[in-house]
Amino acid sequence: MVKVPTTHGHDRCAAADAVVADAGQLPLPWADASPRLGIVRRLQAGWVQQRAKALLAHAHQRSAYYRRHHAGWQPADGWAALPPVHKADLMVHFDDWVTDPRITLPAVRAFVADPQRIGTDFLGRYAVWSSSGTTGEPGLFLHDGQALATYATLVAGRGDAGRLGAGLWQQMALRGGPAVLLVATQGHYAGISFWQRQARLRPGLAAPLHQLSVTRPLPELIEDLNRLAPIFLSSYPSMLSELAEAQGDGRLHIRPALLWAGGEALADAARQRIEQAFEAPLGCDYGSSEMLVIACECAQHHLHVNDDWVLLEPVDEAGRPVPPGRASHSVLISNWANRVQPFIRYDLGDSITVATSPCPCGDPRPTITVQGRCDDVLQLAGGAGQPVRLTPMTVATVVEQAVGRLRFQVRQSAADTVSLRLALADSTQPGVDKAAALAALRSLLDEQGLRRVRLRFDPQAPQAEAGSGKLRQVVRDCKARDSTRSAQAHRP
Repeated sequence: MVKVPTTHGHDRCAAADAVVADAGQLPLPWADASPRLGIVRRLQAGWVQQRAKALLAHAHQRSAYYRRHHAGWQPADGWAALPPVHKADLMVHFDDWVTDPRITLPAVRAFVADPQRIGTDFLGRYAVWSSSGTTGEPGLFLHDGQALATYATLVAGRGDAGRLGAGLWQQMALRGGPAVLLVATQGHYAGISFWQRQARLRPGLAAPLHQLSVTRPLPELIEDLNRLAPIFLSSYPSMLSELAEAQGDGRLHIRPALLWAGGEALADAARQRIEQAFEAPLGCDYGSSEMLVIACECAQHHLHVNDDWVLLEPVDEAGRPVPPGRASHSVLISNWANRVQPFIRYDLGDSITVATSPCPCGDPRPTITVQGRCDDVLQLAGGAGQPVRLTPMTVATVVEQAVGRLRFQVRQSAADTVSLRLALADSTQPGVDKAAALAALRSLLDEQGLRRVRLRFDPQAPQAEAGSGKLRQVVRDCKARDSTRSAQAHRP
């Protein structure tokens, strides 16, 4: 057994040195430092080994959780023998997980309960982001200055960002205009928090930064976008698709130089429709609240893993490695940049597929495809018979704001019927949470002109997908699709 230190962690540091010194024990291509690779990739392999070694040693020295969790691990066992970690367990042991003893879960929860603090730093030095994730388990994540600086550098300089950014700066110089982020704005989510933090730290940015809430009625958002005339627009693919339709029929008339999508899966057909409607390129990346920029898209629309700062290990249902070319059940992520809340073989819950061949763009970093959020757009019957569409992020945001960490599921069974499921067994005040969630959903429906839509409470618990185990929070059943088509067909 490896001795588990209580204060200094010298034995653990030696163990970390041993395991990462052998690049062959690290499972992704960047660990290969053989002469057949270019000098840059060989240098990156060395950097990654040092970052892995430093993070492992830091976690064993400063995190009581990791000292316990890795007890018994021997360097000869290899990196893959380090036991994975899971969000639910980490949140239970939150105070032991973090490496700064001043951080406590009650204090962080109090911080995120105040929407006025979005984009500000906890204890004057840490960003705090909240997320429910694809598994429905809530999480609170802190990121230190090194991590935030790394994310900002990756956003600006990786993948196709350089080429797209050059075009954006050129258009800014020619005609100006603000940058607009259209997302969930009332919680400490990664997107809006990072955006507001950048605006606060860099008030002299060339383009003014604006944010709009995705929960507002679509006609109001269209009116604001026409008024703002953004040079840059970022939102969820489902919302950009709605805006593309409005652009096509003349309700929206903006000329952004660059669009950006994130937070949901982006289908090729949706990308094509959005780019054609706005006559502007659409960029995309892959990230999470645990690691903001996991992969960046190249000009070929392939996601390249930022494998000098993050390790991805695709696994099957039993936690065994999945080879390239096969979709994983989940993926274990290790974030080398963040020290305050280490993620070492953390089960992210996403399904990814690693490509089997190099990307034609010439970037040697591995490429992946991601099965992102696959929630449905609700299509409901408006007061005048005109269908009203609600994006999944719009619906999920208002419920999350009402019940916080409680798992939920909104299901549409007909053009005029929506039901709500809540995991009330996990609630300390089930009656209050039920009333708050129903009131929030009712208010959203009314604001969207859907006062005739019936809202029901379904006593069943939210149901995860049988195959993936992931929780789809917003679901439109087949019957609802048929009812909506029927309502449209008979509309006078």
